[in-house]
Parts: sequence; structure tokens; C-alpha cells
Amino acid sequence: MELSPEIKVIASETSEVFDSTPISKAYFFGSKARNHGSHTSDFDILFEAPSDSLTLFLPLKWRGHVDLLSRSGLNGSIRSQIENEMVLIYNKLMPRYDTAQ
Repeated sequence: MELSPEIKVIASETSEVFDSTPISKAYFFGSKARNHGSHTSDFDILFEAPSDSLTLFLPLKWRGHVDLLSRSGLNGSIRSQIENEMVLIYNKLMPRYDTAQ
């Protein structure tokens, strides 16, 4: 799936934040990932980390605009729904997204 310019900017910003955490991967899901979100929709981010009790300090500009969820905390039908629509935006093993593209 091609990332929208807005999502590319957020992907770049998440890389800067997640590089200093134990997060190994992060994904968008929800209305923004499906390209159905409005300008008032928040960003839903699923993350993978060694501990689901990871405490993150989000940048102030993200507060109220980004919801974080641990992949290990997913259960049942919500898990399959999210896994079907999630879009990889961060992987410690991959180069960062270039927002200039």
C-alpha cells in the first residue's frame, strides 16, 4: 500500500521517537490506514516491543492525536481485523522513510 504524504511525515517522526525505545516494529491501523480518516481522525499505531508495559513519552504535538496499542495486547476478532489493515511504518532493521519522496 502506498503511504499518503501525511502518513510518511508521521512515519518519519515515529522513527525518530521509536529509535530510542525497545520498539522493534510499528504499524498504522484504523481509518487513517484505510484512507478513510478525516482531518480530525487520530492516528492508531500498533507496536511490537519486548514488554507490553512499555511506558512511552509521546511528543506533545502527538498527544490527543495518536493512540498506541501493544500487539501482544490484541485478542480475538479485533486482532484479526487490525492485522488485516495494518501498514508497517517503522522497523528497526529497515532504513527510515524518506518524507521528501
